[in-house]
Amino acid sequence: MIVVRLRGGLGNQLLQYATAKRLSFVNKTELYLDTRWFDNPDCVARDYGLDLFTMQPKIDNTLHDKCEHVKEKMYGFDPSILNLKGDIFLDGSWWAWRYFSDITSILKEDLTIANPYQGLSPEFIHKISSPRSVAINVRRGDFVSSNFHSVMPVEYFQSAVRLISTKINQPILFVVSDDIEWCKNNLMFEHETFFIDSYENENKAHKDMRLLTLCSNYIISNSSFGWWGAWLGNNIGKIVIAPKAPWFTGDTQANVDDRLPPKWMQIEWENI
Repeated sequence: MIVVRLRGGLGNQLLQYATAKRLSFVNKTELYLDTRWFDNPDCVARDYGLDLFTMQPKIDNTLHDKCEHVKEKMYGFDPSILNLKGDIFLDGSWWAWRYFSDITSILKEDLTIANPYQGLSPEFIHKISSPRSVAINVRRGDFVSSNFHSVMPVEYFQSAVRLISTKINQPILFVVSDDIEWCKNNLMFEHETFFIDSYENENKAHKDMRLLTLCSNYIISNSSFGWWGAWLGNNIGKIVIAPKAPWFTGDTQANVDDRLPPKWMQIEWENI
């Protein structure tokens, strides 16, 4: 069996699930999610988020002592993980596209959102489904006060919008962020722009992910949440723009290359 420790926000949970799903698939064994992290009051407040999707994974918090513990040793891709056998307890972030690139179609089926257009007007659906739609993921929140994570500056998003405007005529921009008020006050573009800030009774992360996946193209931050929004987007010819290294202290360009699929574009963000 494969047991994976879930932790962090929705983007991190998806990375952990996807890596474990691939191992369980190739080994033809059961997959279980360990969710004890969410009950720890000392951790950053995050909720279990995989209930956004139609899959119904098995949750069991009693199996970790029955497995070989495998803890992530590096930020980049570790090919030895692909060859693990037996009863395994995975503990890490597992942020590398190659951990699960050979089960893309299986993951896309697992990660189907039941009602992607829930609560959206026909006019909004028409715009966000347009080939000209561009989701802009702005990750701030706890990154702003962190000594570890980088925060993408205004100039990065301006540069990315200029670049994507050379490839898409009159793009329609959809800004999704954990600090949407900052975005409204600081991000100004020459194109039609929607700032996503109405959640009513829906989980914020769930609605943001729903809307990200509906867009056709992407400008993402150094964020696993934005990464998954772009990865789950179904536009075959999608353009994805992401920042080059460093994404956090000690990060390298090799690590970023491990995280980003080769067709995704990378641009400089420091000293621009």
